[in-house]
Amino acid sequence: MRFGPAVRSHIRILVGASIVAMALSLSAAGCGVDDVGPRSRMVGGRCTVAGDCVNRCVTGADFPGGYCSVVCANHADCPGGSVCVAAAGGVCLAACRVPADCHDFGPEYACSQRTSQSGGPGVLACAAN
Repeated sequence: MRFGPAVRSHIRILVGASIVAMALSLSAAGCGVDDVGPRSRMVGGRCTVAGDCVNRCVTGADFPGGYCSVVCANHADCPGGSVCVAAAGGVCLAACRVPADCHDFGPEYACSQRTSQSGGPGVLACAAN
């Protein structure tokens, strides 16, 4: 079966749109809660130096064992499942709703109210006790 130029053009457009849609869905699947957690190199994993993390390793008394994080000015800068808090110049911490959400981060961490980097209401995050 042979198609005319107009039909071939429409087929090319549909195939191209399908490829773009698949690429976008695959890239979106790479973002989100997998980027956040006690073993994540993005937000929440333990670290000692920046090379242990994708973006930044924050250390000190507020981050026992080190904490992989992302620099942020507001929540939109953080991967899904994390919030931007006013600590270390603005860093993303794993969000939580109940104490059990933070158990895997270690005994030093608890679900607690933190000041949002961008102001406004505080946020719940897995942070040092």
